[in-house]
Amino acid sequence: MAEPEQPNLHRLIDSLNIAGLDTDAIAELLADQMGENNVDYILEKVAEARPSWLARLQETDHDRVAQAQMYGYDKERERRRRRIKYELDAEERSQEGLGEARYADGGAFIHDIPAVPPSLWGTGNQVVWMKGEALMIVGPPGVGKTTLTAQVVKARLVGGKVLGMEVEPGERVLYLAMDRPQQIARALARTLRDVPRDLLAERFVPWEGPPPGDFAANPEAMLRMARQQRADTIVVDSLKDAAIGLTNDEVGGGYNRARQMCLANDVEVIELHHNVKRGADGRPPNSLEDVYGSRWLTAGAGSVVFLHGKPGDPVVRWLHLKQPAEEVGPFDVTHDHALGLSQVYGALDLVELANAAGKDGVTAEQVARLMFEKSKPDKSERMKAMRRLDALARDGRVGRVDGDAATKQPTRWVSEASGTAWDEDGEGLI
Repeated sequence: MAEPEQPNLHRLIDSLNIAGLDTDAIAELLADQMGENNVDYILEKVAEARPSWLARLQETDHDRVAQAQMYGYDKERERRRRRIKYELDAEERSQEGLGEARYADGGAFIHDIPAVPPSLWGTGNQVVWMKGEALMIVGPPGVGKTTLTAQVVKARLVGGKVLGMEVEPGERVLYLAMDRPQQIARALARTLRDVPRDLLAERFVPWEGPPPGDFAANPEAMLRMARQQRADTIVVDSLKDAAIGLTNDEVGGGYNRARQMCLANDVEVIELHHNVKRGADGRPPNSLEDVYGSRWLTAGAGSVVFLHGKPGDPVVRWLHLKQPAEEVGPFDVTHDHALGLSQVYGALDLVELANAAGKDGVTAEQVARLMFEKSKPDKSERMKAMRRLDALARDGRVGRVDGDAATKQPTRWVSEASGTAWDEDGEGLI
């Protein structure tokens, strides 16, 4: 007689993990409830009781049920418990190890890339936080990392904008308040106090103190916590408390695996982190090397934002050190800590700048000086300014007049208000 096919249990795992049960607890629960029936009979009853959790499972293993007659109840219960746990653990290992559900259609993977990146926080091609990629917010203590993150969390819960950019609402946020939980609670309360209590109770889950295990040593733990709470967003505040020894590449790689497992299973990730301590010159950071820890921490993040300033500064500098699409900023951010609100301070409006320049328009060099607050911006900074201006030209908000290398005339961008006409693509004079 052929061995009956064993049921696929991964949906059961997901469902019971939602209730906060690990495989030990699941095995104990089912073994207690099943009496003289076999494992799959109970799984089928679970399916009948909760059809939205999992599809109806086939009954299998009738031979083992018959064999149960020769055992006492306690021994048989223990045998059943061990068998349930073995199958649940095996299925969980299979899911996490193989990632079988993540194979994609090759044609769709290459040809169906959206023209506008799938943004969780951003405007058009200016993306702070891209779907399926981690956002890391870096800075010294007291520059408003938690204040800013609280506003993003609120927008994930009820919708809205942060720093003038849309945030896509989510379902449930798990906030790992590991670094001074009471201080984090006070900062979050200033922003979330007008959100109804019942909504917070249902869709916002704070965790206080260190995680149940080091995420670098146990990469599955981070995803398991999110699944147990049905969270589609997890906030790690802060990274130094999630894994010990972040300067070690092995630790950095282990944490990155934990992060990527969450992202691969549709759990979005925000991380708060600290910078490398430099000298007393107060210079703003200019590279990912200014972020503390292993290179794998920033290598695995999709976006890295640096808030530069001193503790308690009313205005801090926003720098987008790693971008998933077009760079956002740089600009200054002002925090109203009493209200838990942040705003862009003195934002540079390039269209208004072009309007003020009249028929002469503006050059990438001029814009870069203002954007980066430098008298002599480098080539990379000029290119960033040019991309910002070209994006406005594609949208028809300014026109581009190409320069002439022979006469050393730079390319300039002019506004419609100047009376200069350009073609429908925003390029060239008519």
